[in-house]
Amino acid sequence: MATRANEAAIINRMATEFASISGIKSAFPFAENPDTLTNAQLPAVVFFPAQFTSGLAAHHNRHRNEFEFVAVVFVAPRTDLGGRLKYLENKAMPYMGKVREHFQKEATIQALLRTGGMTNVTLFTGTYGVGGNLLTHNGIEYIGCIFRWTLVEII
Repeated sequence: MATRANEAAIINRMATEFASISGIKSAFPFAENPDTLTNAQLPAVVFFPAQFTSGLAAHHNRHRNEFEFVAVVFVAPRTDLGGRLKYLENKAMPYMGKVREHFQKEATIQALLRTGGMTNVTLFTGTYGVGGNLLTHNGIEYIGCIFRWTLVEII
């Protein structure tokens, strides 16, 4: 029987991958997202499993599980640099390309596939933003990026 996926192992692998991206100072492992962020930790990445879906892959004994994960990159508080977005954007926007490039490398994809015996991994969205539900942490609005992945296992 194949190894089953484990959300903790997948997030830990993602944290390791993010930590290797130039400029990222902190990437928090499973269940270790901080209550507050300090400037010394920024840019920082927090992760959470957003949802999963499950269905039959063949007969009653083969299942296809799809996992969606979210990574939020907090780059800087919105109030930094006097709140001038045109300067803050220069700090945050490069992570769109850096993350996309890193997670499209064969070595990165293979590392994620080996984590729990996945059969497919796709970085399917990256969003730049300021504040809002996911880019506000402990009451502080941040400028940053939100990334979503789908990983698939057939068990």
